[in-house]
Amino acid sequence: MLLADRHDVISQGIGRKLSAKLVDQGIRTAADLAAADPKILRRRYGVLVERTALELRGIPCAGLEEMVKCRQQVIVSRTFGERISNRDVMRQSLAVFIELATEKLRREGVCCQHISIFMQTSMFDTKGPQYANQASTGLVVPTDDPRVLLATLEPLLTGTWRDGYPFSKAGIMLSDIQPKGLRQGDLFAADHIDPRREALMNVVDAINHSGKLGKVYFAARGHRDLSSMIKRERLSPRYTTNLAELPVVKA
Repeated sequence: MLLADRHDVISQGIGRKLSAKLVDQGIRTAADLAAADPKILRRRYGVLVERTALELRGIPCAGLEEMVKCRQQVIVSRTFGERISNRDVMRQSLAVFIELATEKLRREGVCCQHISIFMQTSMFDTKGPQYANQASTGLVVPTDDPRVLLATLEPLLTGTWRDGYPFSKAGIMLSDIQPKGLRQGDLFAADHIDPRREALMNVVDAINHSGKLGKVYFAARGHRDLSSMIKRERLSPRYTTNLAELPVVKA
């Protein structure tokens, strides 16, 4: 039977919902699927649809969907040098953590589809108020773009923040980690996979790793950075870089 005689692509293992999306793009038959650009199919609908199209052309794809073992989660957290009682400062701190975590995702070639934030007061402060909470949300499409995750911060913070508590520790956790090349496109969100996003983040990473230009960061973090968060109770004197910390000798 000729591919062009097939009246739909459902019989090729695509599925009814995704087939409807393909039909909207003009891919109505198995012949249409075989003739489609594999790179576009992969970007919009994932590696499984790309493999189906290639196999319809007679190209063996047994090794195309290689299962890549990757970490289950990425966690970035800090115990603060100064306790945080201001919501804006907490949001900026979490934004820094998101930047660090997504940089790790891009470096390892993976994406996440779930984010959690958490915060707590000091468990060693028996006299002060105690509070700990966490919130999480899933993403429609797996991502390694910090802008997507930064957009989730405000609603997550609304569900966890409480005024009047001095928070000593906070962090974020990215989970549902999956290889970037094998991520599956969502039926209604496939058009949101924009190659320009990846190109922009590649430029940001290149600048930040060059060591020649100023650090590029997102406005959501304000002026917060890791050096302003780290607890420094036992910091060694910096004789060689800070004149104020030179030892004083008295005769």
